[in-house]
Amino acid sequence: MAILNSSKEYETIQYDKKNVERLKTLTKREQEILFVFAFGKLSKETGDVLNIATSTVEKHKQNIKEKLNLKTIGELVNFALSTKTISMD
Repeated sequence: MAILNSSKEYETIQYDKKNVERLKTLTKREQEILFVFAFGKLSKETGDVLNIATSTVEKHKQNIKEKLNLKTIGELVNFALSTKTISMD
């Protein structure tokens, strides 16, 4: 669902240099998880892609949300898109 909403809104998501700086506060693994989520994967699928437990993915997701002050998966997706390190094209 989040990926559907982010796809519709992608054209309105602007590059945000502040978000690029905020991205640097995440660990490498948190960044990996963020970007897999941004491509529409669920926690179990993300765990399968990264070869880690779903519970580990959930803990990282919680940490990411806290560090970036985000509440939903849609906000995570939009954040990732605003850094322009990934694209929906």
